[in-house]
Amino acid sequence: MKSVFLTGVGGHGVLKLSGILAEAALTAGFDVRKSEIHGMSQRGGSVVSQVRYGNRVHSPLIPAGTADVLISLELLEALRALPCLRPDGILLVNEHRITPAPVGPHRIPYPENVRELCEDSVETVMFVPALEMARDLGNEKAANVVMAGAFSTFAREISVEAWVHTIEAAFRPQHRELLPGREVLRLGGPGVPLMIPSLHELREHASQLSPRTIAVAAAETDHTLRAVSEARRRGWAAAILVGDEEVIRRRLESLELELDGLDFVHCAGEREAAAAAVALVRAGEADILLKGAVSTAVLMHSVLDRETGLRTGELLSDVFVIEYTGSESGRLVGITDGCINPTPDLKQKEAILRNAVHVFHALGVEEPRVAVLSGTEKPTPKLPGSMDAARLTEAYEAGDIRECVVDGPLAMDLALSAEAAALKGIVSPVAGRADILLFPTLEAANITAKAIQYWTSQDPGHAVVGAAVPVLIPSRAESARARLNAIALGSLLAERA
Repeated sequence: MKSVFLTGVGGHGVLKLSGILAEAALTAGFDVRKSEIHGMSQRGGSVVSQVRYGNRVHSPLIPAGTADVLISLELLEALRALPCLRPDGILLVNEHRITPAPVGPHRIPYPENVRELCEDSVETVMFVPALEMARDLGNEKAANVVMAGAFSTFAREISVEAWVHTIEAAFRPQHRELLPGREVLRLGGPGVPLMIPSLHELREHASQLSPRTIAVAAAETDHTLRAVSEARRRGWAAAILVGDEEVIRRRLESLELELDGLDFVHCAGEREAAAAAVALVRAGEADILLKGAVSTAVLMHSVLDRETGLRTGELLSDVFVIEYTGSESGRLVGITDGCINPTPDLKQKEAILRNAVHVFHALGVEEPRVAVLSGTEKPTPKLPGSMDAARLTEAYEAGDIRECVVDGPLAMDLALSAEAAALKGIVSPVAGRADILLFPTLEAANITAKAIQYWTSQDPGHAVVGAAVPVLIPSRAESARARLNAIALGSLLAERA
């Protein structure tokens, strides 16, 4: 269950904002309860609203110190409401100042250190210039709606489409052009990309990006051709198909796929196809490298060639992106490294961690939570992975690893289940909320990713990062949908390159 406490000053749309939040949660399928207290709001007094949503909610009232998120439409009101927020909660504040009625007549100065007090009291705080952003949209009265956009970046359980529908439905038709839902969501999180909570949303997001060009090494496989054809149909990418041109054309015709607009580079063997596809990327003619019928080993040999490959000096590693639905807040979770580094040492694990964090920044997670996994929560020399996990956590605590939260060693149940952590008495900033699962070995990560893929009927996307461009290496058994998800992920990463 998520509890959201909203506060502000009368006339600035606190109740409208709480209604949008509640309706968006309802649209997303949650049980919702809402309450409000507005008292002397028409005279500039405080306005308070509380919204709670989850699978089952019995009361709208949020006990003191337990709100997950505090949204304030005025700077000083944020300070007033801080006791409502839990210690590790999220504070979202409109930077706009409104002088309280008791202050003006008595010439009491507006406190100058409100921001500093908020930052000292809360771990996660975002100050939003909502009024200026609303003016950019053409309606300064929409600052409250911009704050809904800010909240959406921390509410991954509510889909983009639910937000867009709710925001646009909240206003009369003549005002909707001034408040396009997607634009509000983008503006609402200054410096914070919109979080992508599902593979469906990842595919939807890819449609909003600039089209890329995919070089396909040995493009003779049906699943690969179907995925590339669908990516072209959606406007994500153009494609250069490398391999036996006659065979590829026959397969396209057999599958009744469009040939117009495709480029072909004829090569007789898989090594030649791999080298030619890498050369296209190196020459700047393609932005994404996709494996077709060529083996991973042959393709990566070309990618890693010191003279003609795509090295950047960084370690390469693979990140699987799967949907985790084991909690109320469905989200994407990364599994790494399941394809490239068999038994990484401590230095390599740190590089793998950084690569995965880069992927999740692209997915809109501002500060990904990384669980360094082991079979135990206590470091022991009998499990070398647990010792590396402890050292990575120490490096994070020393400030050597940034832009994420790292904890380990953690067993899998603790990484994904807050209830399991509570039962075991484990206090961790990552337990139950992990975005990234860093496994001790390739074997463990690969087995887990494929077990999830087949047990849950998912089609996870995955990409190799650390090279000059995203490298997509789907296994021969992966479906066309899984390859399409990989292309969507690769497009997102290429956009941020």
